[in-house]
Amino acid sequence: YPESLLNGIEQSGIGSYYPRRRPGDSKVDPDFSLRQVFLQLRVADNDNYPVFFELNGHKYELRISKK
Repeated sequence: YPESLLNGIEQSGIGSYYPRRRPGDSKVDPDFSLRQVFLQLRVADNDNYPVFFELNGHKYELRISKK
């Protein structure tokens, strides 16, 4: 680590910043199709912020894994 500071290259261009994910960011509409929520399922953090929906007063979590 200390040696890499000597060889660092200054960033050019504009930096990108993304808002912090919160649990509510993983909520999906239960009326959406699997295809409509697939990207959200694919990038979800299943341990900390799993994708979920609420239906009839109950909360359901959705998880996928690639095999």
